[in-house]
Amino acid sequence: TPSPMPSRTNTPPPTFTSTPTIIPTPLVIDRHPRALLIEADLLEPTTPRDTHVPTFRLYGDGFIVFAGERATQATGLDAPVRTGRLSENAIQNLLALLNQSEFTNLKDYYEPRPKPIDAPTAQISVYLNTTKTVAVYAPDDPSSPPAFADAFKRIMQSLPMDFGTFIPVEAFLESTDAG
Repeated sequence: TPSPMPSRTNTPPPTFTSTPTIIPTPLVIDRHPRALLIEADLLEPTTPRDTHVPTFRLYGDGFIVFAGERATQATGLDAPVRTGRLSENAIQNLLALLNQSEFTNLKDYYEPRPKPIDAPTAQISVYLNTTKTVAVYAPDDPSSPPAFADAFKRIMQSLPMDFGTFIPVEAFLESTDAG
């Protein structure tokens, strides 16, 4: 049976539990702060995209943006935005685990038959020399690929223990004439 997909119900955030992996040759990555290395997301069909906080985003400088537990609609977002940093070693270990796993052999898209109505879609994208994106509709379905659930779980285990909730210090208001 496949590993269950993480959900955003009131569960504490996972902690870093991965064991160090010996990497023979470090992977070449773009270390620019705007270079996206990994994105993993679980999108519910009823969540408007403009209020959605992605489950996990890792940037080239080690900065991580990820979603906390579900938030009330009054906040304007579906989850609090959390941030943290991964060390170079942790980044290399995570990328090596994904490159050495069965994730690299998965097809681009999976959905069960018969297709359930209003199920979430989980997606993982890894941006290195090439982009590898895999999306799974209804990731909790028994027919979903176990390699995808394993990759999602490994990504979520790499969250830093010293994360914080993002609190903006500046805001901008745009307005237009009503008439």
